[in-house]
Amino acid sequence: GLTARRGFYQNAFRIKWWGVDLLTYKNPKEERTSNPVYEDGRPYVYGKVNTLQMLRLWRGGQKLRSEKLRKDAVRFSTQWRCGVSLGVLKPVYMEIGYQSDGSHDVPYDYIATERYDPDEHFSNYIYGQAAWMNGLDELRVVPGFHGSYGLDFEYGGVRHVQRTLAVGLAVDAFLESPEIFAEKFEQNNRFFVTLFATFEIGGNWTR
Repeated sequence: GLTARRGFYQNAFRIKWWGVDLLTYKNPKEERTSNPVYEDGRPYVYGKVNTLQMLRLWRGGQKLRSEKLRKDAVRFSTQWRCGVSLGVLKPVYMEIGYQSDGSHDVPYDYIATERYDPDEHFSNYIYGQAAWMNGLDELRVVPGFHGSYGLDFEYGGVRHVQRTLAVGLAVDAFLESPEIFAEKFEQNNRFFVTLFATFEIGGNWTR
């Protein structure tokens, strides 16, 4: 994903942050497959009915724990964030193969792009996953909350250029379970607990 943040010094040891994160979530149980007859068909995840993107709007703080005492040293801080997490669901579309009589026997006579329905589209019906642009007019938003805690390691030899490696733990809790998989394939959850590592580059300004 991507993150952007801006902060303001409260004193010599504390910074107040405002920021936004945009992430794509991948379920660890996703397994891509493809049509064994048509090798040029795009791979897909059987049973996955929606993709999930997360948009986080948050505020937070950073506390300096150890200052850089020399040019090549590392500045160590702790950080926290809390705010709103919006889960954006986009339906998955598949390219479905048909015979001229409406059956799905191989070889197919023609290919149709349809919203994926695991109750109707079995694996031998699927030619491959359709282009990602399909379904953008059917987005659905699931609101929730976000919180995280992490460690910041800032390094670099230029005073006004900030390079930071951040690691930590993040929690996203939604008001309802975002439907990623159809229920008969995988249980969907309201809570997402993730370990994260981000690399950030920016600048420090004084006035």
